[in-house]
Amino acid sequence: MKYLSLLVLIPILFYSCKKEITQEIHKNIVVEGNQVPDYSGVSTLQVENYINKLYIDLIGEEPTEQELDQKVALLKNNNLALESREIIIDELLASDKYYKQLFRQTSAVYLNGILKEEISNQIVSFAYIRTQLLINGDTLSAFIFDYEIGLLTELFKADQDLKDGVITRNDFYGRFCLNYFFDQINMGSENFVKATFENMLGRFPTESELSNGENMANGIGGQLLLHSGNSKPDLVQIVSNSQEFYNHWVDFNYSALLGRSSTSEELEAAFILLANDDFSGVLINILKSDEYAGF
Repeated sequence: MKYLSLLVLIPILFYSCKKEITQEIHKNIVVEGNQVPDYSGVSTLQVENYINKLYIDLIGEEPTEQELDQKVALLKNNNLALESREIIIDELLASDKYYKQLFRQTSAVYLNGILKEEISNQIVSFAYIRTQLLINGDTLSAFIFDYEIGLLTELFKADQDLKDGVITRNDFYGRFCLNYFFDQINMGSENFVKATFENMLGRFPTESELSNGENMANGIGGQLLLHSGNSKPDLVQIVSNSQEFYNHWVDFNYSALLGRSSTSEELEAAFILLANDDFSGVLINILKSDEYAGF
C-alpha cells in the first residue's frame, strides 16, 4: 500500500541547553493500487556493488568473499526487499567497526584526522607533566593538566561510549570540540566559536553570535541561539542540540551518501526519527533506498 501523509507541525522547544527539534505527526491515508517494485532486472553485479558500498561507507572496508556471498544470497532470496536490506545495514551499524569508522570520519572533519594513538600519546605526556607539577607542589597547574587529561580521555573513548549508550550522538560530536587538539587547531576564543559553528552547523556565526560566543567561551557569559551559558562546554552543548545542528547533520549525510541535499519531505521524515534520538534510523532510510543501492 502507498501512504500519503498529512503533516501537523508541533514545535517542541527544549530550554537550558537541551535539543530543539520540530516533530511532525503523520496521519496515514491508505491509497489502493500501489505495487511492489519489480527488481527482476537487477543483476548480481549490481547487488554485489551495493553490498560493497555499504561496507565501505559504514565500516571503511570491503566485505570478505564469504560475507559478500552471504549478503547477496540474503537479498536475492528476499527479492531485494527493503526489510532484507535493513538486516544488513543493522548488522553493520551495530558493529565495533562502524563506530571506529565514525570516529575516524569525525576526526577528519573536526581534528584534521588525529588518530587514537596520538590522543593516547598526548594523555601520557600530560600525565607525566602533571606528576612533575605535583612533585614541585604546583597543584593549581596540575589541576589544569588533570582537566585536559579528562577531556582527552573522553575523546579517546567517544566511539565506545556511543556504542554502549553512555552518551548521545550530540555528546559524541561535542567531545570533538572540547579537547586539547581542537584548541590547538583553533587557537583563541574567536577561532573556537567559528570552528564550532562551521563543524556543527555548516556555517560561520553572525557578528552577534560570534561576540556572544566569545564571551561564553571566555567565561563571561552570554546568550547564543536563545540559550544562556558561561563556558566552552555550555557553548558546545547549545550548538550541538540546536535545530540547525540536526538540519546540518541530515544534509551532511545526504550529501555524503547520495551526493545531494535532502528534500523537504526527507528532512521532515528525518526529524520524526531525530525527535527520538534515532540517528541510525535516518541513515537506514538513506542506505536502504533504491537511489543509494543503484537498483
